Amino acid sequence: MPAYFRFLALLAFKIFSAEQVDVAILEVGLGGKFDATNVVKAPVVCGISSLGYDHMEILGDQILFLVINLVSINGLILLAKLG
Repeated sequence: MPAYFRFLALLAFKIFSAEQVDVAILEVGLGGKFDATNVVKAPVVCGISSLGYDHMEILGDQILFLVINLVSINGLILLAKLG
């Protein structure tokens, strides 16, 4: 995962904490399990709107590996069908 994404995630968390926000919406940058945003201890809900084959060189080259990585996101997961 690019260092700038991890830095931006850290910066966002710092700002959310300083501003004492009630709700924060985060976008996962790479998969789910190892993403910088997957450090939230008790997310209320996680939504997955699409499943693509991007980042296969990191997450694995089979759809099962991609799905396992995505469902490793903490919290309740909602799936949506596009189209």
